[in-house]
Amino acid sequence: MSTPTSFEKTTIQIPSKTPEWNLDTWRFLPAGGYAKPYPVIVMAPGFTCTKRMSLEAYAETFASNGYACLLFDYRRWGTSDGTPRNVVDINEQMEDYKAVIKYARQNSEEYDGSRVVLWGTSFSGGHVIRLGSDQSLSLSAIIASNPYVGGSVPITFNFGLVKTSAYVLAGIIKKLFGMFGASEPVYIQSAGRPGEVAAMTTAGVLEAVKSMAPEESDWENRVAASSIPQVLFYNPLSYSSSVKIPILVMICGADIECSPVRAKLASEKVQQGESHTLVGSSHEGLYAGKKFFGEASEKELEFLKRVVPV
Repeated sequence: MSTPTSFEKTTIQIPSKTPEWNLDTWRFLPAGGYAKPYPVIVMAPGFTCTKRMSLEAYAETFASNGYACLLFDYRRWGTSDGTPRNVVDINEQMEDYKAVIKYARQNSEEYDGSRVVLWGTSFSGGHVIRLGSDQSLSLSAIIASNPYVGGSVPITFNFGLVKTSAYVLAGIIKKLFGMFGASEPVYIQSAGRPGEVAAMTTAGVLEAVKSMAPEESDWENRVAASSIPQVLFYNPLSYSSSVKIPILVMICGADIECSPVRAKLASEKVQQGESHTLVGSSHEGLYAGKKFFGEASEKELEFLKRVVPV
């Protein structure tokens, strides 16, 4: 695997479906003799995260090996536009992926629209599986790293869950009134300790998420409570049998946040599906600076070179 040094990185603004709301995007372009137009990888972060959170090293690795990368923040998150902030809207996030794909294909001198790969991790790992089932997008391949494919959120019944449920209900009610001009959403923590009011409360998740955020990170530990029901009923696994293109599913063997068993099943339902298990890896173990990043990025690059060669 090449050392990730031969690339150029710039920040661009890509129009979203909402007028005047742009997607703040890091553009990584190969340097060192790779011919245009480049195959392009469209990348987005996981649940309530931003592009600054340990994803850049993947884009650097891919770009250093001839692949353009467009790594973006969703509307309402990170440095992208949109209000109210920190709202998870699955349909919006699907639209944002499509907006970046559209941008790449409109700039055909730079990007090869016939070689578009989607990359997602955790929650966005589920998104790319769902998008991969859409034949009209004419995608070339998918990489789903430690994907959330539904039905795997560990729930502990305690007072923290009761309090969180109350916040979610209040958030839904306020959202309904918000349609008629009410104020900001009801927020809860994105990640918390067991028993706290938060969207994710598995042991160690708060510390793990914080470890992914650099000091200058734009990450805020909060999410609109009204977002939670969407997440609970989200089932990307149901789309996997409709995926007709190559997919690589990276599985974290010791993941307690997203089921390794269901991730494996997602790959098996795809005719051209394959998977690689990082034995002993936690959910966050494959991110930059973690123990399994090298193995994960190497396997993903090998997959890219095989199914979407430069």
